[in-house]
Amino acid sequence: MDSEKRRSTDPWYKNLPVIHWIFAIFGILVMLFSGGCSIVILANFFRYGRDSYGFNDPLTVAVIGGVPFLAGLVTWWFAAKYKRG
Repeated sequence: MDSEKRRSTDPWYKNLPVIHWIFAIFGILVMLFSGGCSIVILANFFRYGRDSYGFNDPLTVAVIGGVPFLAGLVTWWFAAKYKRG
């Protein structure tokens, strides 16, 4: 019981194998770049209107940037949390 409680309070990065580190960093980088680019494009869209970068609506940007962001999030989650210990 004590080990389960301690395991749940440990940070996600403790005692990770190297392959988990590689996939966790890859997931973080995918989230950083896809989410960051989406935020920049959406900010430009809201500032200048529908003529910016040829995107017609925020839904298009959300799909183009959101799907890779979710893929990076799932990759990071599996690397950091799944079957740990």
